[in-house]
Amino acid sequence: MAAILLAVFLGFWAWLYTYREDGSKFWIALGISVVNVVLIIITLGFWVFIAWIPAFGFWLWPLIDAATRDDEWYASY
Repeated sequence: MAAILLAVFLGFWAWLYTYREDGSKFWIALGISVVNVVLIIITLGFWVFIAWIPAFGFWLWPLIDAATRDDEWYASY
């Protein structure tokens, strides 16, 4: 339950909770998010109309990831 709540409120930052297993997912999401911010700055805000797509995906991906894992996975982690 804690992992799902972390994913709802923190998005891909919730993967820090399970960094040993999900570290690569975290770094991929962080890298693309930084690129999005840079593109928003470079294009003077025009990129924001497209940037919501990966932002929503990086909120939904860890939520689904946390919800599909059973309690035993977290207990053994």
